[in-house]
Amino acid sequence: MNTSAIACEGLGKRFGETTALDGLDLAVPPGAVYGLLGPNGAGKTTAVRVLATLLRPDSGHARVAGFDVARQAAQVRARIGLAGQHAAVDEILSGRQNLVMFGRLSHLPRSAARRRADELLGQFALTEAGGKPVRQYSGGMRRRLDLAASFIVAPRVLFLDEPTTGLDPHGRNEVWQTIRALAGTGTTVLLTTHYLEEADRLADAIAVIAAGRVIAEGTPDELNRLAWAVADAWVITGRDLAHWARQPGAVIANTLLFPLMIVLMFGYLLGGAMTVPGGGDYRDFLMPGMFAMTMVFGIGATVTAVSADAARGVTDRFRAMPMATSAVIAGRAVAALALLLLLRFAFVWIGIYLGLTFYSSPEAVTAVRTLEFPIGFLGNPFVAISTMPVWIAAIAQWNPLSSTVSAARQLFGDPTGAHSSWITDHAVLLAVAWPLLLIAVFFPLSLHRYRRLSR
Repeated sequence: MNTSAIACEGLGKRFGETTALDGLDLAVPPGAVYGLLGPNGAGKTTAVRVLATLLRPDSGHARVAGFDVARQAAQVRARIGLAGQHAAVDEILSGRQNLVMFGRLSHLPRSAARRRADELLGQFALTEAGGKPVRQYSGGMRRRLDLAASFIVAPRVLFLDEPTTGLDPHGRNEVWQTIRALAGTGTTVLLTTHYLEEADRLADAIAVIAAGRVIAEGTPDELNRLAWAVADAWVITGRDLAHWARQPGAVIANTLLFPLMIVLMFGYLLGGAMTVPGGGDYRDFLMPGMFAMTMVFGIGATVTAVSADAARGVTDRFRAMPMATSAVIAGRAVAALALLLLLRFAFVWIGIYLGLTFYSSPEAVTAVRTLEFPIGFLGNPFVAISTMPVWIAAIAQWNPLSSTVSAARQLFGDPTGAHSSWITDHAVLLAVAWPLLLIAVFFPLSLHRYRRLSR
């Protein structure tokens, strides 16, 4: 049995061609202050309106206080309070008159409505202003009156849709204090906001929503750690990009001169001696292999840079700072991804691991050459696997580089003609699977190695 105060499963809502909610899942425990954080247009207000029975969902289902929002809307409304983005109060009436009116509309007897209005004016620090027209209230006072109106019938669930929108810092602090006071009454609060600081101060747990679905969930501390990890990784990414900008020669050598040299040698000097199964042009056969080879041979720069940082103490300085543990290695990988593709990204993690393992540059270079040349040349960049001896072909067809090269040839016109094996027929699938497998293995190994440097 679901005991959540608010529960959504696969909630969907469209407005014409626009998808506002796209499979939203939420589970809010009773008595919690739960933050729904996201940018404008993320679907926060639509979610609140569906949960408050103001909109019917197109798909999925939701329960509030134990009742289905679509089939049992009346029961839901009797147990919720709603404060929208703007203070929904009558500005001509006084604060007390507004609360009495809302009490009467909630079917309280007149005397009970007046008594409840006075109680709420005191609870929300509005007693002195209770007899004044609302148009004379400050923004913070209006919002507090709006919150008080939501508590006429002591709701089990309170929806606050961006409650500090349009308020100055003083008004925002007033509302924050009021919400914090409400948190101890046992009412479940769903708070939407696009301010991380607001969610951090008020919420017990936060869900980040984007494009109508939850993309991250956790306590404020957990999400703050995630935000800092991303920010730290971005700083390291900027550092590596700055290295490339200040050392353009190395970038040109790795990405232009090496493939140009190989193309000239194999495509023009030796190309006449090469045959392609199916009779295609050898240069068409060669070019996809050169792109993939460039990705693999870039591993040397990664190994050398990581090893140099470790030897000079730069890595230790990073580790002694209050930054995310994974930021250093993730930053390097993202920087590489900015120039190259999935296979290169996968080999970056191998390079990071080797760089953290070998502290001296000569050892690091030896290690990478031991890996780089078999992968680069024991494959199909230069010759078709079908022309190789059987034992070499058995190795070459399972080379990750061969899968990427075969996939590139298939996508851009294969000069070798028909494919003859399951591996070549599924080259595109393998070209994706191999890098993902390498990342899955060497990312945790790199992280583990980085954390154990001082042990």
